[in-house]
Amino acid sequence: MEKRKESWIKRFLHLLTDEELKQLCSSLEKKELLEKTRGFIIDKIQRDISDEQFLKSEFALRLVTSKLNQTVSLIESTLKRLEKADLIKICQDLGKEKIVTEEMEKSEVIKEMFTNIPMLELWRSKRLQERLKPKYISITHVKSLEKEVDALKDDVSYLSNDIKFISDRILLMNKDVKDLSTRLQSVEGMFSVGTIPDLQTYLKALYEEAMAIGEKTSPEAFRGISERLQKKLGIDERVFILKGIQLLLTHYFLTQVKLLPWKPALEEFWRIFKEVFEEVKIMEDQAEIPTLRKHVCQRMGISDEIFDELLIDASEKDYVKLDVGRPIGEYDVKYLTTKDGLKFYYAKLKR
Repeated sequence: MEKRKESWIKRFLHLLTDEELKQLCSSLEKKELLEKTRGFIIDKIQRDISDEQFLKSEFALRLVTSKLNQTVSLIESTLKRLEKADLIKICQDLGKEKIVTEEMEKSEVIKEMFTNIPMLELWRSKRLQERLKPKYISITHVKSLEKEVDALKDDVSYLSNDIKFISDRILLMNKDVKDLSTRLQSVEGMFSVGTIPDLQTYLKALYEEAMAIGEKTSPEAFRGISERLQKKLGIDERVFILKGIQLLLTHYFLTQVKLLPWKPALEEFWRIFKEVFEEVKIMEDQAEIPTLRKHVCQRMGISDEIFDELLIDASEKDYVKLDVGRPIGEYDVKYLTTKDGLKFYYAKLKR
C-alpha cells in the first residue's frame, strides 16, 4: 500500500514544471533542493516526504487540485470537439448506450458521460482516439501523440485511483478543524458569566450588608459577607467580583474626571450656581462671590479660575449682575477680577 502511495506522488511530481517544482520545495521547507537536478528533487521528495506531510502543504494541495482540473478540462474540451453522433457511438462502444438518447442536446450527452463513465475508460475508447487523430499529420507526429496520450492515461489512472485518498485527507483535516472549534467553544464557556444584576440591585444589597455591620470593623464582621451577597443576588463568585470591579472603576473614573481642569457648559454651571445662590444669599437678590465660588467649586469639582471665567461669561450674557464692595474687617479677599482689572465682590441674579 505504501509503495502505491509513493508511486502516485512521484508521477504527480513529473507533471509539474520546473518552476512549480521549485515552489513546491519551498512550501515543503526543502529549499536546499533548489539547486539540485529535477530527477534528484523528485526522488528526494518521494523518499523523505510522507503523504500526510505532502498533503498538509497548501501549495501542494492546490497543485494537485489544479492538475486534476486541467485533466478534466482536457477531456471535456476533447469531447466538445466531437459530433454528438460520435459521442453516442463512444457510449455504445463502452456499453453505456442507455445513459444517452438521440433527443438529448450535446451538452447533456457530455454531462451524462462525465457522470457515468470513468475518465480512464473515456480515454481508452478507440473511437475517441480515432476522431482525435488529424488526417494531415505525419506518422511520426501520430506516434508522438499516442505516447503523450498513453502517458496522460497513466497519469489520469493514478490520480483517479488516489483521489479518494486525497479526499479522505481533506475530510480528516476538516474534522481536526471542527475539533479545534469545539475546544475553543469549551474554553470560551469557562469564561462566560451568568446574568449580571443591575447596578441599583447590586448597590442596594451592599448597602443592606453595610448597615448590618454597623460600626464594627473587625475581621469577624466581614466573615461570610461575600457568600451572603452572592446568594442574595443569585450570582457566582466571578460575577460578584466582576460587578465589584465595575463599580470601583466607575467610582474611580468619576472621581478622577471631576478633578480634571475642564470648563463645563455655561448652562450646567448656571443651574448649579442658582441652587447655591439660594443657599448662601445674604439678601433677597444678592450673594457674596467668594462664598459662591467656594460652594460651586466643591459641587462641580472645578477650580477657582474656571468659576471666575464662567461667572464673567454669565455676566456678559446678562444672567447676573456683578457689584463692587468689600467686607468689613477682611483684607485677604479673593475678588472676582475681570481682564480689565475691575474687581467685584457681590453678585445679583437677573434671570
